[in-house]
Parts: sequence; structure tokens; C-alpha cells
Amino acid sequence: MDIDDVSEEYNEEKENSDSEDEYVVEKIIDHRKIKGVTQYYLKWKGYPDDENTWENESDVFAKELIEKYWKRENEKSKKKPVESPEESSEEDSKRNSKENNKKIEQVKKKQTIITNNQVNIRKRKFSDSFNEEPDFSLLENFPPPSLTNWEEEVDDVETVEKNSKDSGLLIYLNWKNGHRTRHPASVANLMCPQKIIRFYEEHLKFKDFDED
Repeated sequence: MDIDDVSEEYNEEKENSDSEDEYVVEKIIDHRKIKGVTQYYLKWKGYPDDENTWENESDVFAKELIEKYWKRENEKSKKKPVESPEESSEEDSKRNSKENNKKIEQVKKKQTIITNNQVNIRKRKFSDSFNEEPDFSLLENFPPPSLTNWEEEVDDVETVEKNSKDSGLLIYLNWKNGHRTRHPASVANLMCPQKIIRFYEEHLKFKDFDED
């Protein structure tokens, strides 16, 4: 076998190898933006769904599939009601405005505005006394039931006091959005345990015992 035959055989093997490693985009499933860079979630032809991958837009050489994807997305957006105030219909805007105004009025009736000075005053230490007078700064209908984890929304635990109705405890919470609420310890311990633990750690007092 001469050199030309060897070279020709090598080139054929290389072409076969390259064709085996070639990936063909079958479908564009989704898109996202990471730090301003558009990425597409791709389904590869001949590969199962668990091998779908995110690829940068600059690395996707499938213009027809990209055009089909955006055409499909635009059709979806036309069918769905647009939530953006700038693009929503005038009727939806009026309805949303009325609902928002109603919610604001309800909150105003149940919540007293807390000034910065009042916030400093209400940062009381741990107390075992119960105040029988109503506290109008408490928001009764907060948080909403849809909020299943309070850890990220609660700013801190203000204080803990005995419940006059039973032998349990009541825990006062300050929220990052300015709300202030009171809950049974059984509820607060479950919904924001880390905030409760931090409060107890900050208020623990250790007694020194003399060694015999």
C-alpha cells in the first residue's frame, strides 16, 4: 500500500468520525437570559430528553428552528392575557386598579403606620408579661396562606410573651415589608424556626456556678 492509499483511507476514517460526532438540533423547547446572554434549551435529534442542554444563542446554528420557536412564543402571548400594565387591555387595567385600591383600603383600616421612632420603641426585650390592651399596629390578615416559608420575609423576632388564654407563648414578628404580626409559638416555630432560634440565642443568659 503506497502513501496515497494510506492518506485516502485516513481521510475517509476522519470524515466518518466527524459525522458520528455531529449533533443536530431537533427542537427548541425554551429560552432564558443569563447575565444578558440569551440561551436556548435544545432537544437533540436521536438523543433522549434527559440529554437536552442549554446553549448560548451564538452557538445555535439553526435559524429556521429559532424563527419557528419565536413564532410559536408570539402566538402563545397573543392567546394569554398580558399581565404587563403597558400591554394589558384597558378593561383589565381598570379591574386591577379597583382591586388594588380595595386591598390598600383594607390594610389602612387594620394597620397603623409605624414611624422610625416607634420602631425603635417597640424593640422590647424578652418579657413574660401579657399586655391586655389591643395593639393596633398588628396586621391581622398577614401573611397570606400562600406564603409557606417565612424565613426570607421575616426581618426579626421582636419579642415573646405569655399567652393569657393558655399556657403557651405568643411571638411578635417584624417583617421586611414593614408589617408587624403576632402568632402562637407553635405556628412561628414551624414557619420561621431560624429566626426564633436566633432570638433565643441573643437573649439567653448563662449563670456561672462556682466549682467546689
